[in-house]
Amino acid sequence: RFALVANFIGYRWNGFETTETVSGMGDLYLAAQYALLKGKFPVSITVGPEIPTGQGELFAQSKLVSFERINLPPGDGEWNVRAFLASSHKFEKLPLYASAHISWNFRTSYEDSELSDQFSAGVEIGYNPFKPLWLQAKLGLQESVGKPAGAIDFVRGEGTSFASVEFLAAYTFWKSLIALAGVRFYGDFIVDRANLYDGTNYTFGLAYKLAKR
Repeated sequence: RFALVANFIGYRWNGFETTETVSGMGDLYLAAQYALLKGKFPVSITVGPEIPTGQGELFAQSKLVSFERINLPPGDGEWNVRAFLASSHKFEKLPLYASAHISWNFRTSYEDSELSDQFSAGVEIGYNPFKPLWLQAKLGLQESVGKPAGAIDFVRGEGTSFASVEFLAAYTFWKSLIALAGVRFYGDFIVDRANLYDGTNYTFGLAYKLAKR
């Protein structure tokens, strides 16, 4: 019923087509997870701090104008606490599962500026057409709650709102190694987009499963 969670961005590269690329260590998220309910519809709560181990200021030089640069830090530079409430269900007669979550990000401040909290929610459906392959579809949204005390750089995620749809495929080979690929789109179909760079995101990755439970 109890688990510890760690999510660490070991290294991150940030840049635009018109800037140089800057890089550095990202932030560390530590949390405790507890199963409130078990059975066919398990419910869990996860709470923990995000520690600003990454740089909060890192400027990328413009390739077009010599005196222009933009802040693209690998970390957000502020302490915050994230709380998640999640539930899921595995269908007995179908290779299918569904899950949903809501979360609240309690944010503190960056330097002398107070940051607004963030609310997010999402649903996910997973389908296993044959044993090594899982297909996933995700719908998510995020909104900022409250107003900041002053002008905040957009890289802090201040005033950000969006809705997104994501499609992922995960293929297991060599028993424990998993290849991942996905695509994510943003839109105004639930909340209006605000304070973000809007574009299609592509995901590629590898995961390793240590042991079966």
